[in-house]
Amino acid sequence: MAIDPQAPPRPWHALPDDLGALVCAAIPAIADELVDVLGPAIPVYRTLEGPFGRDVVKAVADALHDFAGVIEQRPPTVGADRALYVAVGERWFRSGHSLDELQAGYHLGARVVWRRIAAVATAARAEAATIGVLADALFAYLDEIAAVTVEGFVAAQAAAAGEVERRRARLLGCLVSDPQPERAVLERAALEAGWPLPRALAIVALGTDAAPRRLPSDVLAGVVDGVACLVVPDPDGPGRRAPLEAALAGHAAALGPTTPPEHAARSWTRARALHALLPDPGLHVADDHLLELLLAEDPSLVDDLARLRLAPLAGLPPRSRQTLHETLLAYLRHRGNGPRMAADLHVHPQTVRYRLARLRELLGDALDDPEARFELEVVLRARAVRASP
Repeated sequence: MAIDPQAPPRPWHALPDDLGALVCAAIPAIADELVDVLGPAIPVYRTLEGPFGRDVVKAVADALHDFAGVIEQRPPTVGADRALYVAVGERWFRSGHSLDELQAGYHLGARVVWRRIAAVATAARAEAATIGVLADALFAYLDEIAAVTVEGFVAAQAAAAGEVERRRARLLGCLVSDPQPERAVLERAALEAGWPLPRALAIVALGTDAAPRRLPSDVLAGVVDGVACLVVPDPDGPGRRAPLEAALAGHAAALGPTTPPEHAARSWTRARALHALLPDPGLHVADDHLLELLLAEDPSLVDDLARLRLAPLAGLPPRSRQTLHETLLAYLRHRGNGPRMAADLHVHPQTVRYRLARLRELLGDALDDPEARFELEVVLRARAVRASP
């Protein structure tokens, strides 16, 4: 008989008074059949042995007895037994089984239970309308049990995930704290967080508005003092850098030096300092910017040195001054190699020669003085990182 899902449920009190007693009498056989059917059909149910297995079988029998009470005394709802089925879901999660396995068991179990209860009703010569009422009551009741059990499972899952996140946040805080705790404290925090403490790590600093794509699964992430912080285990291992760069593409990120875990605060300090200087997206490595980081400790030194060494260019229009700054930095980096300078600046070699002539006119012998050349490169490299005009 087809059932219209939009139709209101039939009145549960239309069932014969003795039907509940008949269902109760069939419960032991139904519970046994459930256990026999679930095991072969769904692998996880083959392990229903020991205390957990006995609890599952007891829960099945209790649910069936309660349903018998439903059809004799009240509408189909779990009512006061709700907490029992929430607890079943919580325990199912703690047992390590999946939600899919739980729901698959419910779906198969519902079919088995209905087949046996329908057989009981048919043997009692119940009318078709009575069997229909029984079907409505049974499936409404089983749906509610399933929903409440899933609720318990999901709540336990969320609580466990939240606890893991809290423990990982505590671990990250321990790693970047200054002064850092002893190694034993780090090891205990890592064990509690389920994060294997590596022999070496490095820390990435980036903006909190960044949304990295597919970070490696072993990267520990959080926010420290308003800056996003990523702890990367074994950053120098084979194949480790490429996935990190891909995940951070399009974001300005700074990678601190590789250190043992007990010195992670040094990697974090260096990464955070470099991140404050970054003008461009991409993964920037602190070890490639040590001079700029050193000068950033006192930016006024760079400004004073710039006023001293770049004074001859100060009177130029801003655009011309910037062009000559870029040309001078290319000249110092490439030791005056014209073709390399042209490639670096994306201009014609003749343009490079013209600009160099202009620089020699303005700076004179400074281009040939080793000390002046060093100071000029320091100033220009620091300004390039700071994105100053």
